[in-house]
Amino acid sequence: MKRFAVYKYMVDFEKREQWINQMASKGFNLIDRSGIRFLFEEGIPGEYTYRIQFLKHFPSHLESQAYIAFME
Repeated sequence: MKRFAVYKYMVDFEKREQWINQMASKGFNLIDRSGIRFLFEEGIPGEYTYRIQFLKHFPSHLESQAYIAFME
């Protein structure tokens, strides 16, 4: 599948979530994010719905790791 990166600076998390879901509705699924780089892969339009959620602890914390594993 074709992959491509988009560099976009977004502070508002609600707008970021909306934008990512707009991309997903066009068939571009988010597979990685680092800073302002969003990596997408072509897929089925509307296959995924994305939600941004904040953790209580750092991702390395055991509670966070258990939650992330559950969500995957």
